[in-house]
Amino acid sequence: MRKDRDEYNEIYKLDMKREWTESAYDENGDSVFCDICGGEMKWRPKENLWRCEDCGQEMRRAVYFDYIGAEPPGSDCLIHCRENYPFCKKHCDRYLIDPRDPMLT
Repeated sequence: MRKDRDEYNEIYKLDMKREWTESAYDENGDSVFCDICGGEMKWRPKENLWRCEDCGQEMRRAVYFDYIGAEPPGSDCLIHCRENYPFCKKHCDRYLIDPRDPMLT
């Protein structure tokens, strides 16, 4: 039996831009997974934290930086920034980011 196109779109509808900008990344641009359950971590912009959608583990900025082994470009990034790191390096207005940074290539 052939599925109707509208039925297919209802089942698999994704907001790819949101999926891309709210995913969690490490310093090399690879996806980050939960150390408790292995689920994919996601950036939660309203709460300013990363969260595992499967088990609910949450990480604030300092904990997340430690977890991914991040070297932020400066202290303001760690303390005051409210963006999804390191994805935010693509549009950072606080620091000059090395053009060879994996997030920019």
